[in-house]
Amino acid sequence: MLALYAEDSPGEPMDAGKIRRTLRTLEAHPDKGRVRLIEVDGACIGYLILIDFWSNEYGGDLLTLDELYLRPEWRGRGFGRAVIEHLVATLPQAAVGLQLEVSPQNPRAASFYRRLGFRPMRNRPLVRLR
Repeated sequence: MLALYAEDSPGEPMDAGKIRRTLRTLEAHPDKGRVRLIEVDGACIGYLILIDFWSNEYGGDLLTLDELYLRPEWRGRGFGRAVIEHLVATLPQAAVGLQLEVSPQNPRAASFYRRLGFRPMRNRPLVRLR
């Protein structure tokens, strides 16, 4: 996970403590979301984090793909597309869609997601941290 943040800084400092809290929280509360490893022949080539979010606006669960990471040597080989297509094909019955964020400094990822049918949402996310 730290490799993702080394490549694409989120603006907020990332450390192993935050990652451990995320993993512990999702393990203790699977209703909040889940972490999945992406494996090929038993080797981990990446991971994803899915967070469940009820959207009144969309009228159902809108799964948030909080993170998707593939090791650089596995990119451009169809694995990212396969992961997204699998997620969409296996959305739970209550889910109305899949959302994600792309950092402005990653136009390659934005283009990739647009080709897979993702469109900008009308509203832009804002955050106020404690």
